[in-house]
Amino acid sequence: MKKQYIAQIEDRFRDVFRQFQKEWTKISGNQINRNEFAVLAMLQTGPLKASDISNTLRVSPSHITIVTDSLVRNELIIRAKDLSDRRVVLFRSSEKGTKLLEDLKRKKSEYIEKNFTKFSDEELKLFLKQG
Repeated sequence: MKKQYIAQIEDRFRDVFRQFQKEWTKISGNQINRNEFAVLAMLQTGPLKASDISNTLRVSPSHITIVTDSLVRNELIIRAKDLSDRRVVLFRSSEKGTKLLEDLKRKKSEYIEKNFTKFSDEELKLFLKQG
């Protein structure tokens, strides 16, 4: 019986993830995708090298090149040389990128809150309970 529950939970997680993917398009208004959002969020802590972003997100360097090129092209991040080592390229969020990120974070929080209000406090506590 336990295996059946686990299989059902796995199916449900997959359904929830797919639904969130669809909702992300509505939330973001097609301004940026989830990968670009993740990179933009990372850059709020300060400038980072592409390799640092790649390692943290556990994606290939070529993927980060594609994502950062798109963000630079849309003026959401800025590419600049490191003053202490001109061979190093750093990325930092632009003012436009920071504003967009704040707006999308607010919309994402509203979406999540709306979808979790149907749960009781007890159900939410169970959801948060660690094994």
